[in-house]
Amino acid sequence: KRDAGGPPPDKELLHEAGRAFMLAQFLDSGCEEAEDEMEQLQKLKEEVVALRQELESKQWGRAVLAAPEATRLYISSRNIGNDGVTLLARWAQASGSVANLKELKLWENQIGDAGMKEFAAALMSGSGALPSLKELYLYNNQIGDDGLKALASACASGALDKLTYLRLDGNAIGDAGLQALA
Repeated sequence: KRDAGGPPPDKELLHEAGRAFMLAQFLDSGCEEAEDEMEQLQKLKEEVVALRQELESKQWGRAVLAAPEATRLYISSRNIGNDGVTLLARWAQASGSVANLKELKLWENQIGDAGMKEFAAALMSGSGALPSLKELYLYNNQIGDDGLKALASACASGALDKLTYLRLDGNAIGDAGLQALA
């Protein structure tokens, strides 16, 4: 808007002012997105710190933390149960520090359906929790049909596309679970 008595507006100046206004709007929207991403990163960082502290409180957890580049992880006969496998899965999902695992042994740990559901959910997360896993040993646990169905969903999603060996004997798996895996 120009003053009635003033000179006509400079077209180049108006054009530059319009570009500056559009740039400011773009930057404002970008800043909001950047702030959202920063908040998400901060939450992830806090989660990783909390998971690290929880892992440090367990003997088997300290072994996980001590070997971030390990290709084999044996946490067998430790009775980690559903809580332990959930913790391991959440750590794999949040930290990515066990991405090199090719072999994971979790036999005789009292892992049931609830733990397998959490494990499978972590595998299917966008982070690709265990992308290199070739061998998974889950025998002599308490996994039933529902737990195996969750693991089968993870396999079908491509989350375990490198998996060549899966040992499940000694669980409570019936025909429905086996059919889901087939």
